[in-house]
Amino acid sequence: MIPRAAGYYFSQEITRKFFHANNLKMMCRGQQYVEKVTQIMLRLIHVQGYSLEQCGLVTTICSSPDYLGKMKNVGAVFEIDDSLNMN
Repeated sequence: MIPRAAGYYFSQEITRKFFHANNLKMMCRGQQYVEKVTQIMLRLIHVQGYSLEQCGLVTTICSSPDYLGKMKNVGAVFEIDDSLNMN
């Protein structure tokens, strides 16, 4: 369970099984700001406004730049074409 009891962490194997069972190719999730993440993910979100997880299967987009006026993070948007290419 995630420390603030608001969700769960899953392994890449569980993610792949979920994708297969639900015929998914990718998942994109929005987050205002991610406080408790790995340092690599935190750096990516701050620098580019998003991070790719689970070998690119799951993308987290930071939807709120400079969260609470003190985080100095970047926000992002995605364009996804019919072939699931992200721009």
